[in-house]
Amino acid sequence: MKRKWVLGVVIFQIGLLAAVVSMIADYVGLGGPYIMFGPKQILGTAVGVVVALWGIIFALRAK
Repeated sequence: MKRKWVLGVVIFQIGLLAAVVSMIADYVGLGGPYIMFGPKQILGTAVGVVVALWGIIFALRAK
């Protein structure tokens, strides 16, 4: 039971990291030459948020 909770927290952290990296990609040199929020960043942010929410749900169901 505790392992599932830890796995949910790790999934949440990975999703949160993916969302944050997608949002700041232009500033850290991963984005395009212009500083604008493009479609790849929107997709990366959305996927990261969904994964983070999935991790929270997984962790809460494990308790």
